[in-house]
Amino acid sequence: MREVTEHRVDACNERIRVWADPDNRGDNHAYIAEWDNGATGGVARIDFQVGAVGLGLGVNGITNEVLLAIVSDRLKQFQQGPAYCQENDRVIDSIQTAMFWLAERSNRVASEKTAA
Repeated sequence: MREVTEHRVDACNERIRVWADPDNRGDNHAYIAEWDNGATGGVARIDFQVGAVGLGLGVNGITNEVLLAIVSDRLKQFQQGPAYCQENDRVIDSIQTAMFWLAERSNRVASEKTAA
């Protein structure tokens, strides 16, 4: 497994360890996060979609879009209460931009397959 450290931006995130669990081709379709606050801890595993649904693999994990939608929804809820801040608005805008480009990529790939 390969440790991911990009999230370590503050004291809370320093205490969360994240690993990419690559498959036999080296693709990262699974991630594991572990944390321990001294009294309790936890583990979260995220399994991403492997291969295109159209290749007969069906839906077998979440997509980048799903993960971004979860983060966006969480931040939008923060914006409804005392955690409101301009930084959250900027992150939400950035997530919406990312979602747009992911959709553009999906549409391009689908149209290329149709044309072939």
